[in-house]
Amino acid sequence: RPLGFLPAVTIPEDEDESVLYDIMSGIDQCCEFCNTEVVGGDTKFGSLAVAGTAIGTMEGRKPMTRRGAQPGDIVAVTGMLGGPAAGYYAIKNGFEAEDQVFSLMVPVPHVEDGIKLSGTGAIHSCMDLSDGLANAATEICKQSHVGMEIEWEFLPIDDEVKDILEASHADLRDTVTRWGGEYELLFTLDRGDLQKLYDAGIAFSIIGLVTNGEGPVLNDGDERKVMENGIY
Repeated sequence: RPLGFLPAVTIPEDEDESVLYDIMSGIDQCCEFCNTEVVGGDTKFGSLAVAGTAIGTMEGRKPMTRRGAQPGDIVAVTGMLGGPAAGYYAIKNGFEAEDQVFSLMVPVPHVEDGIKLSGTGAIHSCMDLSDGLANAATEICKQSHVGMEIEWEFLPIDDEVKDILEASHADLRDTVTRWGGEYELLFTLDRGDLQKLYDAGIAFSIIGLVTNGEGPVLNDGDERKVMENGIY
């Protein structure tokens, strides 16, 4: 659970101070959403850069890492996929897509979902999708020395996202699996522990299985294709 955040902001000396206020306002809003606050940090002049360190506590829960996925595990993901990518293409092409643009411009960290997942004690491995589904799946496979079979038809994709990407002539599979900027959680667990997630009130979609192979493979029914890292 978050205990505090320490931002480090570097800003050009000739930049309007309102830019710094806007940056700090965004940081404050995110901290408020996560039920924490800024407890320190650093500002200085230089090329524009924003970084930070978050401090938290596990409160006795088991940490979720990229290691630990086991052959036979269920592969699952929280939320819906493709929103930020659709938001980008909506802006680029002048489409009306308020929800998708919001997901691109105001990414929401899934802190509570992470706390709930960890609290079940059932999660073998977990990673967010900030660099895309393919990247997260690849990293979990690499760290756990396993493979994954991801089923395309099981991926949770909103119809509006599909419509925007199709109208933008973007490759749907590549965009949904390789685009980043999403903060959903990809995780694995034993199928016998699924009820623990339902009992915890966690919304998720089962999208595949962990295998004895090497790396993630996307199965769309017609072909099996190695998932390649991102275009984000």
